[in-house]
Amino acid sequence: MSGPTKTPLLDLLRRIPLDARLEYEHSPTNHSCYLVGNMYHRAADEIERLRAEVDKRDEVIKTQLTVLEQQDAELQKQDKHIASLNGAAIKALHAFKDYCGKNPEEDQEDLMEEFMDLSDLVVDPDA
Repeated sequence: MSGPTKTPLLDLLRRIPLDARLEYEHSPTNHSCYLVGNMYHRAADEIERLRAEVDKRDEVIKTQLTVLEQQDAELQKQDKHIASLNGAAIKALHAFKDYCGKNPEEDQEDLMEEFMDLSDLVVDPDA
């Protein structure tokens, strides 16, 4: 069992005839007449305009949110790739240091210098 349905505000405002007038008696010799029909219809038009504007803004926000989520996913993917490369570079540096330590007779100064330049670019989380 459902309760009575409420008539939407816009329908109520538009039901008022455009030429409706409100007459107010301030005193027996002083009356005012207000053209309210046109005001009700203008109010309904303004409500519709504002609702449409809110809907447009909601769509823009949803679109921007989708773009930001896609950018965030791409940045997370890039972060994982960078972390992977960083890990591989650290392993290579350690392997090279081990190699140089085990083979002191070979002339590796130039190679070691270049490799150390690369090591400055790598952040070792264990260091």
